[in-house]
Amino acid sequence: MDDSSITTLFSSRLYKKPRVAIQRTGMFPGAFPRQKNKRYNFDTIISVDKYKNYANRIGLPEIKHYTDIFAAEMKIVPGIKTIEVLPDLLQSDPTYVFCGPLITNDYFLGVDSSPVEKNGPGKSEGYELLESFFYNNKNRFKVLFTYGTFASPNHPIFKAIKYLIDNNVAVVASIKIPELEGSHRDLFFCAKYLPMNYVCANVDLMIHHCGSGTYQYQIIHQLPSITIGTNFQDREDVAIRLEELGVNCHLPSPDDCENFLLLFEEIFEKFVEPSSSIYQTAKNKLVELKEETDQTCAAFDFHWVLEQAVERFS
Repeated sequence: MDDSSITTLFSSRLYKKPRVAIQRTGMFPGAFPRQKNKRYNFDTIISVDKYKNYANRIGLPEIKHYTDIFAAEMKIVPGIKTIEVLPDLLQSDPTYVFCGPLITNDYFLGVDSSPVEKNGPGKSEGYELLESFFYNNKNRFKVLFTYGTFASPNHPIFKAIKYLIDNNVAVVASIKIPELEGSHRDLFFCAKYLPMNYVCANVDLMIHHCGSGTYQYQIIHQLPSITIGTNFQDREDVAIRLEELGVNCHLPSPDDCENFLLLFEEIFEKFVEPSSSIYQTAKNKLVELKEETDQTCAAFDFHWVLEQAVERFS
């Protein structure tokens, strides 16, 4: 079983072993990006010609498209059908099984990137600092702001965070802000890796890059969000889908948007008041998505998936 491995196809076929592959938006055969003239991330980083040569050398069936590299007897989709939308040709395919979120337990690695041992929520130094931060800002609007671990935040992202702080918003972020004024430090908490469940249970809004694992916390904790593009089309597709469902507003990557900060300010003003219609509409829809997520998790039978993979390979 693998998650996005680009070599497992060859090893599993060469040694005649069944395979279970985790597939998400951008890896489904027959799917196309929602935005025209865009390409999925895997489509841009995988040279199909190179893998065609590998396949020919070990006698495997021809690889015609990058999605062929993720072919398997059974596929697990880490999400729900409403969000990770399968193309029409796969809607009734029994080899695709939805399992709900695949995310890690909370852990804490450092305030400003300094490692902190986790002895349990509220016990380690990091958790105590977070608990204190939330207590000191209990009467303020609070935001989680993350841009993932692959995309690099740039000046517009820094300015967006400073805009929030300038407007008396408390921000928890995985992004270190250079030259933050001393008077603002009480409104800003930064750590390279955050205990997401703990943080999401204590904020009012998520601002994020819509990574496969990150957007799940929005659903689990029923948090309206603003998503920001990172030029990873896989993420953009999910972000646009969440916008269609009314649970977030999506902004393009700052690299593709000259007036990014102005758009960010306009969108944030719609969310900053929890009683606003856009905020409440998002909360109501998130309740439905959370219910579907819970039902999907409860119905998922990993042992059955493994049995099916072996049976289909035989």
